[in-house]
Amino acid sequence: MENKIENATVLAILPADEDRLSLSAAFAGSGWILVFTGSLEEGLAVLKSVLVGVVICDMRLSGGDSWKDLIDEMLQMQTPPPLILADRLADDRLWVEALNLGVYDLLARPLDPKEVVRAVTMACLRNERRSGFMRNRKQSGSRDSKEAA
Repeated sequence: MENKIENATVLAILPADEDRLSLSAAFAGSGWILVFTGSLEEGLAVLKSVLVGVVICDMRLSGGDSWKDLIDEMLQMQTPPPLILADRLADDRLWVEALNLGVYDLLARPLDPKEVVRAVTMACLRNERRSGFMRNRKQSGSRDSKEAA
């Protein structure tokens, strides 16, 4: 039985046409909604206006911005979506640093379609389970406090 993704919107902050084409091909006919931007500023505007299931971001963005700038902004959100990074130099050092800062996954470029779909699906499912768990805890907590009163 296949798990249904509630929010199948992917924000891809990827300046390179090669990566955009690869991502489009990977998700062709899948029902996923891809929103492409090329800069941190554009990506943040999308995050403020669209409910996003997962973000894929290049390590280096235009204007000298980086994924760390994106993480800083996403940490200000009440419920940030999972972040997946893409880089040609996806080595162990970067992997450890990214995980320690809250990144969900790191993908090597050029992007492998199967790996991208797997990582995005797993990130969305994990995030939706976590969100559902938190909703249930809040509802349970409010019931418990009403019963105690």
